[in-house]
Amino acid sequence: MRRILSNLGPLVLPLTLIGGLIAAFIALSGLRELVPPDHLTMAAGRPGGGYYTYAEQYRTILGRDGITLDILDTAGSMENSRLLARGEADVALIQGGVPITKATGLASLAAVFLEPFLIFYRSDFIDAADPNNWPDLRVAAGEPGSGTRAAIDSTAQTLGLKIHYEDLHPVGGRDAAEALLAGDVDVAIFVAPIDAPYLAPLLTDPRINISSLRDTEALTRRVGYVRPADIPPSALDYAKEIPEERIALTAMMATLVAQGDMHPALVDRLVRAAQEIHSGPVLLSSELEFPMAEGTILPMNSQAETLLQKGPSYLDRHMPYWVAAQITRVTLLLVPLLVLLVPLMRMVPSLYEWQMRARIYRRYNQLVAIDQEAEGAMTEARREELYAQLDSIEQEAKSVQVPSKYRENAYTLRVHIDLVRRKLKDAAAA
Repeated sequence: MRRILSNLGPLVLPLTLIGGLIAAFIALSGLRELVPPDHLTMAAGRPGGGYYTYAEQYRTILGRDGITLDILDTAGSMENSRLLARGEADVALIQGGVPITKATGLASLAAVFLEPFLIFYRSDFIDAADPNNWPDLRVAAGEPGSGTRAAIDSTAQTLGLKIHYEDLHPVGGRDAAEALLAGDVDVAIFVAPIDAPYLAPLLTDPRINISSLRDTEALTRRVGYVRPADIPPSALDYAKEIPEERIALTAMMATLVAQGDMHPALVDRLVRAAQEIHSGPVLLSSELEFPMAEGTILPMNSQAETLLQKGPSYLDRHMPYWVAAQITRVTLLLVPLLVLLVPLMRMVPSLYEWQMRARIYRRYNQLVAIDQEAEGAMTEARREELYAQLDSIEQEAKSVQVPSKYRENAYTLRVHIDLVRRKLKDAAAA
């Protein structure tokens, strides 16, 4: 072992540093908190709403692994984003278009469903699709802090619409649906999952008309986070042929957002739960498949993106989820490091060979100088000095420690030394 280390010479230190960096990287980044927390807090909406209903499903699924999920009753996406930014919630559903900054340290886990911009109204004589008519109507437009109100705000600003907020009724969700059915309002606006429980009676009641903002194509082209959607004929009730005609809609993409430093095992469980809850046919689109990594409001968590794109790994099927998640996380973290290390490691053999040859060839400059001096006149004393230098170079060539592969270079050096020695002798005899 001592001879091997001696042969490696100055390469030992860089190789040791590389190994140490990899070990430290794994220890600090991958194996941190091996056993995951067993408690999460999720910001949802109001009880009975679409977000809250989904949150209850997440709670049930996470409970299978012994993870407790506390659900926070909130006004909707705006409040959810604030709770996440302040660290008062670990995960939340956030509506597309809700302002949220990348500097908050949050990350997307998946885009999970479409939320259509739905306008329900009672009379065929009302043009509720045109916001310019809203001041003359009793409009339930979501409570402040809700995704519905945020969508109305951002859409109005983008399109240059003047909304008289003092004329809007600040109610949403179940309360808005009940108010419309009771005739207390003329119009109820929702940005919510199409399967939100409170929407069911509105979608199938023949007295209630369904619309979206007018000129949906113009809206989707001007507002980046808005997508075209539709409800095909008979999609809501096939037997009753509801709706009778296709309804063109606009929709936002809802995203499951979490703290950026969330434990990898919890990321794994949340993504798996999202796949169980949100997969399947999409009523509003024939092209999208949820959950997915595209269309999210924040950069994707790298582990979540891999899980969505590649599915469960061999480790997931044969190891506890929290162990498999940690190994997956370490692998993801090491990939960019290996991309940098592989070219360096390829250089190691060349560096090693250069180092071995350098041990032998480093005296060639001195040998060349002696050879050049031997061609000219010199005193006997100077010739003896040159002989001594040649003896020293030869002794070093004999004693140098290199693998057998490189010994031939040492012998070549000794042959060249002997040639120069002869040259000195021939010059002295002349």
